[in-house]
Amino acid sequence: LPSPPTRYMLFLRVSPMLPNWFVNYGTPIIGMPLSYFTAASIIAIQPAAAMSISMGAMVREAGEAGLDMLTFTKRGAVMAATTFVLSLPLIPADDYRTAVARVKRLLGLSSAASQGGTSDVK
Repeated sequence: LPSPPTRYMLFLRVSPMLPNWFVNYGTPIIGMPLSYFTAASIIAIQPAAAMSISMGAMVREAGEAGLDMLTFTKRGAVMAATTFVLSLPLIPADDYRTAVARVKRLLGLSSAASQGGTSDVK
């Protein structure tokens, strides 16, 4: 697994919420080593660039042939799923286990043994 600074930098690069200029100017302020910044930027910008190019092609097709909502929705869902899958390795293992346990508890999927008793579902 990548080190915490690399994982942090990958998260910043993959996140669509922060513009690249903000990340570029902010990382030296927090003391990010140049090697982490460079490696994470090279790895993480490629999927985002590919998705931006794909989205541009979708918009061009919509302008030329008309907007087909079914195709547009399918491609958008594939892009969202790809971003989600690429982001999973950036979540620390302890945080992932905690989040999964919380979701299971909320959905009532946790086992009776882990709850310390039996569950009566009616």
